[in-house]
Amino acid sequence: MASFIIEGGHRLQGEITPQGAKNEVLQILCATLLTPEKVTVRNVPDILDVNNLISMLRSMGVEVEHLSGGEFSFCARNIDEKYLDSDEFLKLCSSLRGSVMLMGPLLARFGRVLISKPGGDKIGRRRLDTHFVGLMKLGAAFSYNDGRGVYDQKMRSERLKTELITNVSHDIKTPLTSIINYVDLLQKNPSPEEQSAYLEVLDRQAKRLKKLTEDLVEASKASTGNLACHLAPTNLREILDQSLGEYEDRLKAAGLEPVVTLSEDDISVIADGRLLWRVLDNLLNNACKYAQSGTRLYLDVRVWEDRAVLAVKNISRQQLNLSPDELMERFVRGDSSRNTEGSGLGLNIAKSLVELQNGAFSLSIDGDLFK
Repeated sequence: MASFIIEGGHRLQGEITPQGAKNEVLQILCATLLTPEKVTVRNVPDILDVNNLISMLRSMGVEVEHLSGGEFSFCARNIDEKYLDSDEFLKLCSSLRGSVMLMGPLLARFGRVLISKPGGDKIGRRRLDTHFVGLMKLGAAFSYNDGRGVYDQKMRSERLKTELITNVSHDIKTPLTSIINYVDLLQKNPSPEEQSAYLEVLDRQAKRLKKLTEDLVEASKASTGNLACHLAPTNLREILDQSLGEYEDRLKAAGLEPVVTLSEDDISVIADGRLLWRVLDNLLNNACKYAQSGTRLYLDVRVWEDRAVLAVKNISRQQLNLSPDELMERFVRGDSSRNTEGSGLGLNIAKSLVELQNGAFSLSIDGDLFK
């Protein structure tokens, strides 16, 4: 094979079975940090470097279970981010050559990684700078902290800032132009009836501009992890009932009948109740804007293995000519004509907030069924 293409934006699935070579297994074990979901790895060799890495993963907060022989399960749901900045973690890194392979997964998951110089200056046949340069080409900023003797890599935020400013400019310009025009009309001494109509438009467009600005700030904070997140046992049924109660009038106005199914009456999750409510707020708001009137809105809650799953399903009013990946992008809306008043940030915010709570968010489309 002369060449191949790696394309991002697709959810990975399937199975990988290591051949038993040490360096290959080290990479796969480090890759289990990419997801909060449980990953099973088979054919793991019982050798010192591999065992040390498994021990290191445990110290980071990864739930490791030795199933049998060379078979292990890894669940990186509750990574201790403060520990990743500790001297103890850096000391462990310096004692294990393969610790450099932690950089990519930790950067992808948390946006930053500190790591001390691993033992020896080579990993297999590749020098350390090969790893650093590769990550820098993918958008990471690299620095060396001489005081602590550690390498510090962060994902650059300039690309995100540019994307946000460029894409939001059109949506902000529309209500802003309207406000300027109607202020100009008010200055021309209109009749009382015209004044009332102009003020109504100004109020509506000012609220729209306020919503756009708030969504922009929240999307930026959520995607960069700059939101306070206080995880605690939370009753999913109570949050769902509260959200549906607040949306009762809007759902009726939109012609939507909510249908709730719970596999258990009391389903508790480790989450931030405030952020979880914001996720449901965005999903219900999305349904009110884009779902077909006169249809049902299904909300199914069930327990799968050791995780709670909430599925929201509705029939789209417009033909869905966008892929799930495109709908998840910032500033993309279900109506390509951009007639609805929204920022197109709702789904992206919901995804970021779920991931901030160590959860997973996915979107699928089947014809006009939005799930």
